[in-house]
Amino acid sequence: MSFIYLFGLRLVPVFPFFMINLLMGLTKMKVTTFYWVSQVGMFAGTVVYVNAGTQLGKIKSLAGILSPTVLGSFILLGLFPLVAKKIVSTVRNKENE
Repeated sequence: MSFIYLFGLRLVPVFPFFMINLLMGLTKMKVTTFYWVSQVGMFAGTVVYVNAGTQLGKIKSLAGILSPTVLGSFILLGLFPLVAKKIVSTVRNKENE
C-alpha cells in the first residue's frame, strides 16, 4: 500500500526527492518496488516539465508566446496535477477492492 504514496509523491514533486528516499527507506517496501514505482512516477513529470521548458526556449518574439505549441505545453502543465491525482485515486481504489 505504501507504493501508492510513493507514486503520488513522485508524480507531483512537492517534497525534495532526497527526503522521500530517506523516508521510504524506513518502510518495508522492497527495493525493486521502490525502483519501478519511482521510475514510472518521475518519468511522467519529467516529460511534462521538459516539454514546457523546450517550448519556452523556442520563443523568439512576444508573439511566440501565443503559438499553439507553447499554449499546448502550458495546458499540459496545468492539467498534469489533475491527471496525476486521478491516476493515484484510481490505483488506490483498485487496491482497496
